[in-house]
Amino acid sequence: MATSAVHICVLTAFSDVPRNVLIFRFCLIALKNASIRQRSL
Repeated sequence: MATSAVHICVLTAFSDVPRNVLIFRFCLIALKNASIRQRSL
């Protein structure tokens, strides 16, 4: 699940270069939340 999210983030970041900084920040937040959820499980 996390790997597919990373693939989507990377593909979106490379396809939309002007917004890649915002996308990168969003991905970091999403990955942080995902890792926190996995730890709580």
